[in-house]
Amino acid sequence: MIRIATEEGPYGRIVRVEGHLKREDVAVLEEVCSHVARPYELDLKELRGIDEAGAIAIRRLTAGGARVAGASAYVRLRLATDCHADSNGSGGNSQER
Repeated sequence: MIRIATEEGPYGRIVRVEGHLKREDVAVLEEVCSHVARPYELDLKELRGIDEAGAIAIRRLTAGGARVAGASAYVRLRLATDCHADSNGSGGNSQER
């Protein structure tokens, strides 16, 4: 379950994302962020889990000017890692032998 809230911070708007960000939540997050004046902060302090679609969405939002704050080590790793895997589950590093 995801909770998304906005509030005014000392340096602009803050979008708080709490819970687990999954593919089905991405459209809601992007809709909320599309109505927030730039620059804004994505507060991920209470984000407990994120799937690949969620990580891609956060990367897109940061490319558009959002600043990430409070992300756990796990979330930072998911945001920094391209988590694509090919159909055999080898992470795209398969070699024919």
